Amino acid sequence: MILKPRVAQFKEPEQFSILIVCEDSKSAVYYFERKIKECALSKTATIEKIDSQDIAVDVEGSKKGSAPKSVVDYAISKRDEYNKQAKKKGMYLYKKVYCVMDVDDHPTLNEAIDKIYSVNETNIDSELIHIVSNENFEIWYLLHFLEYSTKALHRPPSQKNKSPRKIFIPPDQRIDKLIETFLGEDYEDLKSYPQIFQLIKEKGGDEQKAIQYANKLEKYHREHSPDQPVYLSNPSTEVYQLIVKLNELAELRKPLNPSQMGDITQTDLKNADYPFKDDELTNTLLQLINKQYSQETKARKVALLMDIFKNPYHNTACHEHTNIASYFYQHYPRS
Repeated sequence: MILKPRVAQFKEPEQFSILIVCEDSKSAVYYFERKIKECALSKTATIEKIDSQDIAVDVEGSKKGSAPKSVVDYAISKRDEYNKQAKKKGMYLYKKVYCVMDVDDHPTLNEAIDKIYSVNETNIDSELIHIVSNENFEIWYLLHFLEYSTKALHRPPSQKNKSPRKIFIPPDQRIDKLIETFLGEDYEDLKSYPQIFQLIKEKGGDEQKAIQYANKLEKYHREHSPDQPVYLSNPSTEVYQLIVKLNELAELRKPLNPSQMGDITQTDLKNADYPFKDDELTNTLLQLINKQYSQETKARKVALLMDIFKNPYHNTACHEHTNIASYFYQHYPRS
């Protein structure tokens, strides 16, 4: 689905709230709550002044069920209800709402994704973002430990579905067996273990390795299955995108040093978690961003360029537009 253009409001520091809605009420919620604490980010309830430099991040499980469509429906209702009150009270709005979902055997996944795109077309206050794992969220845990491989990973055999495919899965492809090997605890117990974030660290889990692994898988699937979304390929997880975002927000709270400022170059792009090209379009946009956002950090400039290329509408439009500068200034004005 092609998204309609929306004028980007891009500034630093970003003063808004983020909502993370997970399909389960335990495992992923526990993980993100601890991650948010590590990043020293606030919860909305702790922010009292609109001019506060804090960035609020809230996380909770879906209260409408675990099916992807239910997660999205709950996220929309939660966002709309909160933003309505926030506008009246002069509080932060939920500018980004992340829907954390699994592929599993859910029949409503595509419907949920379509609804996200559809809602984003008409809502200018905030953006819904899908964070899908194939097969499930626990794959993100495994990426902290596994060596890189594109071999599919599967959930434990279902008691309801005793098909041969579900019964005879090699141990090195079973998520539950691998989790138990690396973390030393029963898989089912870990799904509701409040200290899962800390346990992964204690067992030597490497977050940066997991981010690189997930990003590498994404690039692999884009190359080998270009006609389908990455989240339909196993193994894959978009959780790394949310983790990177939280880490970026944590960095915004730290004092800046001169090395973080200045123009970005192709060297900066080569170090980014995105396959930027050294072509005319990329270099033109790079120059425009350096000029239009001269007071931003290098990291924020790279993030903006990444946002342009990752957005299906803006990516296509930039490639087809005859006047890139005119298009850029129209859709990415400095606020």
